[in-house]
Amino acid sequence: MDIPEFVVQVANPFFPLPENTRTPLSSRTLESAVGFAVKNKVFPLFYEGCTRKRIQLPKQVDSLMEGYMRRRRAQFEAAELLLDISEKHKIELLFFKTFRSFNYVPDDIDVLLRHRTDLELLINLLKKEGYELLKIGTPEVTVRKIWNGTYVDIDIHKSIAAGHFRLLKTDKLWQHLTYVLVGEGYEVPTLSACYEVVREAAYSLLKDFMISISGFYCAIDAIMEQDMEAVRRIAKDENLLPHVNLFIEVAREIVYQLFGFEADPLIPGRRNEGWMFMVLLPLIRAELRRRLRVPYPYPSLVISLAYLYKAWAQMQYDGDFGTLLQLLRQPSSKGIDAVLVYLRERRR
Repeated sequence: MDIPEFVVQVANPFFPLPENTRTPLSSRTLESAVGFAVKNKVFPLFYEGCTRKRIQLPKQVDSLMEGYMRRRRAQFEAAELLLDISEKHKIELLFFKTFRSFNYVPDDIDVLLRHRTDLELLINLLKKEGYELLKIGTPEVTVRKIWNGTYVDIDIHKSIAAGHFRLLKTDKLWQHLTYVLVGEGYEVPTLSACYEVVREAAYSLLKDFMISISGFYCAIDAIMEQDMEAVRRIAKDENLLPHVNLFIEVAREIVYQLFGFEADPLIPGRRNEGWMFMVLLPLIRAELRRRLRVPYPYPSLVISLAYLYKAWAQMQYDGDFGTLLQLLRQPSSKGIDAVLVYLRERRR
């Protein structure tokens, strides 16, 4: 078993490890596993998994975990500050991708503004609290504050998009707003769990070009815990139904290979899934069975068709011909880092 498979199996918060899992014991192998877990943003889960399995990690790893805990506490404090600003200044916002059902410490806090006109006001208010403007991207602005021996980045989004390409309808998101308890027991407004599945699927195909390890766990959580009919209804309304179906079924294939069993069927018989799903899924399954890779980078053909379907559906069903302009402008906005990571993973 290679390092990625070992990390994904040990870190997973859902299933027992398969009987044939071989525990690597050499310090070099464990150090490589820790590095892989950090790089793929699942180190807290991997640390917990090693603790449960009584895998002795290098002592210096404990201080690394303490750093993650310190950053998470700082993120909770930042979320509380954002809620306070929101209430005092009537700025409507919601959190997404930040709080998950498993132990997840993101690189940044992602918030979406309901009204774009609030962006400048929110940035200025955060500057008064010690934040500095770090980056101005196409769909978001990033601010940073160094405190308590760590940093907190806040990505403020005007829309949920990949570069210029809008992924989700902003007005619909606020209809699916919910609240979760975090930190010291305060409630934060977030996307509904079902909408988060759709967002993760859209990000995986149209923004990141791959299923990340945390995204893989998100798919497992959806299969086991969420109302998949509700997820599918949202996906259809957002013109992302094939994307969600691929995301879930690719994750199911990886589950089968890593843990030796298949999750409950998404839809018995998978009726009326559409040509894109029926053509691309066998292609992906064949590739995964030849060689399992986690994270899993989608074939370039799949990414291209995913973009074309989304753009076509936006125009066909919503009459949104501005999508065509977004698609044409996309190469100028897509981060080169994401492209390079994708190419590296495809060649690995």
